[in-house]
Amino acid sequence: MLTIGLLVSALSGCAALEALKALQKDPDNGTTQTDGDGDKLPDGSRDPSSSRPPSGGRLPGGDRDPAGGKDPTGLEDQADGEEIIPLEELSLEMLQEEIIQNGGSAGIAIIGYVDSQSTEAFLREYVAYSYVGGKRFFLQDADIVMTEGQELYAVVPATPEGTVTVYASSISEMGEYVDDSTPLYTGDPGEAVIVLCNISEIYSNVLVSVSDGFSAVAFRPGLSGMDGHVAAEPGVYDFSIYVDEADQATIQRAQEKLMQLADVNAAVQQGMMLLYGWTDYVCGHVCPVFALGSMDGEFFEPQYFYAVADDGTISVRGAQEDIWRTWGT
Repeated sequence: MLTIGLLVSALSGCAALEALKALQKDPDNGTTQTDGDGDKLPDGSRDPSSSRPPSGGRLPGGDRDPAGGKDPTGLEDQADGEEIIPLEELSLEMLQEEIIQNGGSAGIAIIGYVDSQSTEAFLREYVAYSYVGGKRFFLQDADIVMTEGQELYAVVPATPEGTVTVYASSISEMGEYVDDSTPLYTGDPGEAVIVLCNISEIYSNVLVSVSDGFSAVAFRPGLSGMDGHVAAEPGVYDFSIYVDEADQATIQRAQEKLMQLADVNAAVQQGMMLLYGWTDYVCGHVCPVFALGSMDGEFFEPQYFYAVADDGTISVRGAQEDIWRTWGT
């Protein structure tokens, strides 16, 4: 039976939607299909045993060039008509000037969602190949403060004299914040820091204080429930890069391109499902991401993820893999 559809409409109920939403935060769910006779799999691979070991994350990759030999920052892959930003404008000093021009004493950006058990090595790779880290290169060498949570932020003081201090925070039985008096981390003057935090979407488990050399602004990193952007805080400038969801026409074109792949088409003909999940930044491109899998009771079990770039490039990874690779390699 041929089954093709968008995630939001292909299944009854919310089981598949919630499953893929969860996978967007936690890519380690699901199982990876193998082929005992060594034939080409639906991920385009010819020799499953030759897969490189995963050492990075859902977005960045690991011990290979996730951009497939292209500029991993995505600067050379910008859409037609989009201005290419000179490297000097991406420096820490230029960002600090931008923060001040926008009335901020500190800058913050959401880098993305990661597994709460992520290692420092994984986080560095994730930052390096994220939208923000790819264009703000200095973040790749920033200190990392790791607390319990899945949200990854970059915090930058507005001046060379400013410092970032991070405190652990919790909620009392009365529902009020209780902040530790001893800091978890105090940065060097003028230096950015990466903060992993927030196990809950309701409250933050850290308090961040950023000085400008004279005064300080304190805030709790978090995302707005309205639009998923960084929650606005007085004196804090949001320099995040937000990726809009692909429109219906783009999703349809990408899905049709995937169905032109003989192995994907054969898998769907055999009863598997090809579902759109979300839009992400993969290998230098903003791509609609699809899952190929099947139903296990009430739950959708993905086996492969596919990302289709606007230039037609297809990237693929197994559901338990951390590395995006170009189709057929």
